[in-house]
Amino acid sequence: MSFIDTGNLNNQDIQRLMNKAGYFKKTFLEKKPITKYLKGKIITTLFFEPSTRTRTSFEIAGKILGAEVINLQVNHSAVKKGESFLDTIRTLNSMPIDGIILRHPKSGSAYFAHQNLDIPVINAGDGSFEHPTQVLGDLFTLKEALGKVKNLKVTIVGDVLHSRVARSSIKAYLKMGCDITICGPVEFLPKFNFNYGEVVTENLSEALKDADVVMTLRIQNERLHESEKMNLNRYISDYQINKENLGQAKLMHPGPVNQGVEIEIGLINDYRSLIGLQVNNGLFMKMAILQDYLGDQNE
Repeated sequence: MSFIDTGNLNNQDIQRLMNKAGYFKKTFLEKKPITKYLKGKIITTLFFEPSTRTRTSFEIAGKILGAEVINLQVNHSAVKKGESFLDTIRTLNSMPIDGIILRHPKSGSAYFAHQNLDIPVINAGDGSFEHPTQVLGDLFTLKEALGKVKNLKVTIVGDVLHSRVARSSIKAYLKMGCDITICGPVEFLPKFNFNYGEVVTENLSEALKDADVVMTLRIQNERLHESEKMNLNRYISDYQINKENLGQAKLMHPGPVNQGVEIEIGLINDYRSLIGLQVNNGLFMKMAILQDYLGDQNE
């Protein structure tokens, strides 16, 4: 069973994974042994895009649960000799591997891999399509920090159009009973609404009004066409989140953070910031996902 898309999860699925993440966090902090959950499993991380948080936390999560985790370095693989993506994943499928954690720049690549493999695929981000593991970790963080998820007003600000986190967040947060507003310059807003029930505005003051949580997104320069690039000074002036306009809302960011652009320098360490907790809790959510999708179902 693969983990590809938040659209395939219902409220109960998300709640189950949050509960598991909470269990693993508590057990880990109490220094109790938890290596039995994936003992004997072999997992490969296959990242075609740079990553710090996601790849490292998946590797640590697998090892804490007892798995052998192999980081396949794409730049030192047969991909550099011209091997296709399909042939690469089929090669891995022929080996005694229990699961692949995949990141790829092309949207839909995780589902493509799932269709062509006999082993589970965990989507660690594919193009601008989805980043489900990030979003579930963020929901777990909100539940821990604010005591609830339902009825929270969440505002997402920035390059929504090219953000896989935004797409996953909108679907998952609405399923959990949040009100969602997305905000950014017209160049960074979807040409058509996602139509999941979100509110869309170019007006930052309007978007931030009564917000409980503000999630900022970096400008995805690697995905921008030349015609989509905009004046950075204008963006900072109109859409940067700072100490004043944040109000009493909690601040989130999926990372990497460009301080001085989408958020004011130093705000990452503000008392309202949940960014460090997001990174920490992302580890435990990845443990929950790995156990749920790769582990024995009777555990």
